[in-house]
Amino acid sequence: MGLIHELSDLVANQIIAGEVINRPASVVKELVENSLDANSDEITVKLTDSGINKIEVIDNGDGIEKDDVKLAFMRHTTSKINKSSDLFNLSSLGFRGEALASIAAVSKVIVKTAVPNENGNELHVENGEFTIFKPCISRVGTSIIVSDLFYNIADKLRFIKKPQTELSYIVNIMHRFSLAYPDVRFNLFNNDKEIFRTSGNGNLKQVIANIYGRKLTNKLLYVESSNEDFKISGYVSLPEVTRASYKYIYTFVNGRYVKNTLFNRAIFEGYGTKLMVGRYPIVVINITSDPHLLDVNLQPDKQQIRISKKNVLDNLIEKSIKTKFENIDLIPDTHSYMDEDDCNNHIINSINYNFDSVNDEQIINIKNEKDLSNEQIGSFFSKYKSVDLKNYQINDKLINDYHSKNGFPNLSYIGQLNGTFLFAQGVDGLYIIDQHAAQERIKYEFYRKEIGNVNDESQELLIPIILSYPTDEFLIISENISVLEKIGIFLEPFGKNSFILKRHPSWFINGQEEDTLKEIIDWLLNNKKLTVELFRERTAIMMSCKRSIKANHYLNDLQAKQLLNDLANTENPYNCPHGRPVLVHLSNLDLEKMFKRIQDNHNSWNEFDEHEF
Repeated sequence: MGLIHELSDLVANQIIAGEVINRPASVVKELVENSLDANSDEITVKLTDSGINKIEVIDNGDGIEKDDVKLAFMRHTTSKINKSSDLFNLSSLGFRGEALASIAAVSKVIVKTAVPNENGNELHVENGEFTIFKPCISRVGTSIIVSDLFYNIADKLRFIKKPQTELSYIVNIMHRFSLAYPDVRFNLFNNDKEIFRTSGNGNLKQVIANIYGRKLTNKLLYVESSNEDFKISGYVSLPEVTRASYKYIYTFVNGRYVKNTLFNRAIFEGYGTKLMVGRYPIVVINITSDPHLLDVNLQPDKQQIRISKKNVLDNLIEKSIKTKFENIDLIPDTHSYMDEDDCNNHIINSINYNFDSVNDEQIINIKNEKDLSNEQIGSFFSKYKSVDLKNYQINDKLINDYHSKNGFPNLSYIGQLNGTFLFAQGVDGLYIIDQHAAQERIKYEFYRKEIGNVNDESQELLIPIILSYPTDEFLIISENISVLEKIGIFLEPFGKNSFILKRHPSWFINGQEEDTLKEIIDWLLNNKKLTVELFRERTAIMMSCKRSIKANHYLNDLQAKQLLNDLANTENPYNCPHGRPVLVHLSNLDLEKMFKRIQDNHNSWNEFDEHEF
């Protein structure tokens, strides 16, 4: 007797379920996608014990016809495609016909559904078998209850994590759906407690605020662009608002969440050197495309896709982000780096209020600062909101020259701290400049231009540099000789697997010629194929870092002022080439708040009305 035999439908479905359903969040994803494909504009997800015991998804979509209810739970049955060519013209999220059969193979399922002007129908499925099918009272739409997930595959339960962890996966899934479909109202409950809700009014920024909070949302910029093949829209964070992980980058193609690594390069190129190394922006981008340009039939979870004309799409994303930052003030204020409430509380708690010297004729009947309410303090200071204006001597020239061509403020140098930071005054407050980052930016822009100018000013080496490499690396370098020549580095073959450099560009650092050349070639080897533009940029970053002043380097007034002047004349004075901020801003208003010169209104403390601060 032969060894090969046909698997039962249940086992086959459980094998497929292993690819599609691996935790409660997988069930939620598949069911919500079905609800969206059914044109629902309100979807509610109810969980018991983070979905480990029960998941219920309720929608107000089209519903399922009576004759289709059982078919929907059979393997490879779908309403979304008919022929193979339909795979490249998909407008739906699902199409494989595997999700419901897979879910029913590893759990107990009850579905209630109704279409307009028809009675509802109820189906029970257990162990892949239909146990009950009967009419029921149901509103238009579909409700599916999935309970006892993996009850018949005990080994799978060992991989389920703690309830809080499983809930976090589901919340993340719901966040994705709400960002991709802001016009759909989503509700998420766990053990009858509301976890997440959106209004479904189509306002994407409001959805982002629900997820990340309004304070962060105010640091987002709207981007929108299109060409004949693609349209993109969404929000990107200011360079100062970053995270340590790229998981805050959400990209959607025709409403489908795709792994963000597909577009990360284009997004990072759009930010350029404005992003700090190792930091990632917060991005939500929705991409609309002709379905014929997409291949989504790569993996069961459909989060990996292929895109025809992807280079065109990458260029569109990069240009949209880059253009958005061109004419925007990118100087971060101090609140970008510390929590405002924590900062203010720390300042308030460290201040010793002593009014004994205000006026001997005034009577201060306050024993304890605890006796004061915020309202009482507020009215006292409301009288003096603008008193200090008469003490400010505004420099007319500063006002007239307030912003240079790149939006950089006109600054008056004050002094230096710890040989590292420069302090300067602008018409709108105090600016603190990182001198190393500032000179890095200046040097970077200098080298970026200098490296592109290949001329006769190269310098001859007294002792030529000879470098040897393994065969595979020698071939890569040989393939990119023309790229090196365009930045002024002329290597000549010199024996087997070796090169000789007889002259070096004028921008090489004296005494570091060989180290500089090795670094450039190492970077070339790590990146294989390179464009001249990218190579110039990376080389300029390396050179600017090497030649810039470091911390604990003291500048005299003339040197500091020259540094500020050179910085003001750069194309992007806000970030060093590695993306770190060059300067931060502490506004006049911030200073007034710190010293309690501005408070909320209140009607008490009128006895202090004549006092000037």
